[in-house]
Order: sequence, then structure tokens, then C-alpha cells
Amino acid sequence: MKLEEYGSLTEKDSFFRTTTITTRKEFDETYKKISGKDLLYRGVYEAKYKIYTSAQREWITNEYSKQGIDFTHFIQSIINNIRKNSILSNYYKSLNINENDLLYISLLQHHGAPTPLLDFTYDLNTALYFALEKVQPTVSNIDIDNFFSIYIINK
Repeated sequence: MKLEEYGSLTEKDSFFRTTTITTRKEFDETYKKISGKDLLYRGVYEAKYKIYTSAQREWITNEYSKQGIDFTHFIQSIINNIRKNSILSNYYKSLNINENDLLYISLLQHHGAPTPLLDFTYDLNTALYFALEKVQPTVSNIDIDNFFSIYIINK
């Protein structure tokens, strides 16, 4: 199954407080206004993409619900599988680190496995990197196809 996307900037505006930047001057002014603040940032290279965690993307696109696998069970099975790894378990014990689900989920997130976590950064430049690293020129009459997004959360 294909993930849902925003069809236009107007549609996306109904879910987020947005600023559309179309000139270098607007970018510079906005960058100066938001950088260095107590904010969290997430860069996305296609403005039309809705925010999904990697686990949500996998669960939806592989249609696990049609296979009778609910999302909570899907996540728990991933955690249970990594907890079976005795090398990791022994390693954490040797460091006196208490094992817990978040410990394992964060390890999986770091290595690109599907998790219910969503990466944000304190660094606006890092978010811009992720927003721009895969940007491709596009010829489209749909306004949202010509933009990337930086999501901002007040910490």
C-alpha cells in the first residue's frame, strides 16, 4: 500500500502552521529567526510526505494489518527479537546498563531498523542537510512538488 501524501500546500497548511519560502532573502530571514533557538528540527526532502516513523512506513506499505498483525504487536516482536541477542544483553550487563525497551529501540533506530521513533535534531543545519540531500529538480504543476519541509518543535 502506498503511504498517504499531502496533495497541495493548502492541504498541508490545514495541519501545520507553515511558512512558504520562495526567495533567498526569505530563507535568510527565516534562518536567522529560527536558528540558535531552543527548538528541535526535522528535515524532509519532499514537502508532500506526511510524517511517519520507519515502523509505520513498513507496517503500512507491507499491509501487515491485512495479515492480522496489529502495530503494537509488530513493534513488540521487533523488541523481543533483539532482546534474544545474548551478545547485546551481556554487553549491557558488563556496563551496568539496565536493559529496557527504549534502550533497544534507540539502538535499532541508530542502525536503520524500523522503530516507532522519529528523529529530530537540535541543529538546523543538520535538518537542512536531510531536507536537501535527496532533492531533485522537478517539473510539476502541483505547488507542493517544488518544496521541501523543515518541521520545528519548540523544545
